[in-house]
Amino acid sequence: MEMRVTTSNLTKTPSSEASAHVTDLQKKWTEIREWFPTEYQETAQKCFSTFLHSVTSTVKRFYAFISLLDNVGMSFKANFSTSFQQDGENRCCNLDIVNPSTNFKAHISLTQGSLEQKLEQLVIQHTTSVSVEDALYKYRKDCDRDSYLFKWGSETICFESGDKIPKEYKLDTATTVFTNDFQKRMCYYLGMQGFIGDFCYVIDSEPQESFHKDLNRQYRFNLLDSGVIYFEFERYTKLDEKRALENPEHRQPKYQTIQYHSVFLISQDNLYCLHASITKTPISTSHERPKPTGSHCIVM
Repeated sequence: MEMRVTTSNLTKTPSSEASAHVTDLQKKWTEIREWFPTEYQETAQKCFSTFLHSVTSTVKRFYAFISLLDNVGMSFKANFSTSFQQDGENRCCNLDIVNPSTNFKAHISLTQGSLEQKLEQLVIQHTTSVSVEDALYKYRKDCDRDSYLFKWGSETICFESGDKIPKEYKLDTATTVFTNDFQKRMCYYLGMQGFIGDFCYVIDSEPQESFHKDLNRQYRFNLLDSGVIYFEFERYTKLDEKRALENPEHRQPKYQTIQYHSVFLISQDNLYCLHASITKTPISTSHERPKPTGSHCIVM
């Protein structure tokens, strides 16, 4: 293919390209601005910019898409769509915003990293031969132990560990959000503690810390208008220094806090891991724990 070099190509500067990008963004934003309530339009414009900005992380672009979808007028929600595509050995998630009346389309394609692929494959491996009844049985045992959020349409329901809400009501709520057998098998598994083991096995190459306690474990399920379920898992642990000091014979911890995070999309027949990460805060010298003393003291 012949490439023609013109004077305009040679004189183009980063600032002029940035200006052109801003102009293009403003033009696209004008196409959908009226879809949002006036009081949300400023925030929506920022989210739209994040959604289209290719340098922004995958998960932030997805969050921007969800924020736009959550706040757009009800009559425009159908203009937002989520789909999955196999591109050779790689899979991608397509997010689209369209305006049928003007043929406008804002499209991005998000690809998986290797860790996301491994975690997704492990979840599928552990759920393929499991019946809905078996998955529900295991989920039933765990649904009182952690925090759960379910969202669909204009409804949002939260459950906390140790609350007095009947277990059957919690199960009925999950059934409302998980619409078919595939979603039920996947979501019941993602919503129980067995999933944490899969997550740590794939994401964390280091041995598990022995003296960390959970400060928060939350599972969030959001049924989008497209029928796709957006699932997010967060776990935050912190070192229990007292226990570590009382047990010096065990492998001593390296981290003050550990945060786990994952995002999945579950369609009627497809599971897609969009994001998986672990963030560790080392025990700093400024926060060095006192050395154990007394009969349990081990001198190195």
